[in-house]
Amino acid sequence: MKINNVLFTTLRFRNNEIIFILTMTGAAFSIIPLSLLMKDFNKSLVN
Repeated sequence: MKINNVLFTTLRFRNNEIIFILTMTGAAFSIIPLSLLMKDFNKSLVN
């Protein structure tokens, strides 16, 4: 029973870790195109 508990906790931690990593990469991939878009937008405003 104890081993099962430890395994479950590790799995849950792993899942949280994976979700965290996915969220971070998702945020990075959303922010990079946004900043590029803002650059283009600023250029069009200047021209």
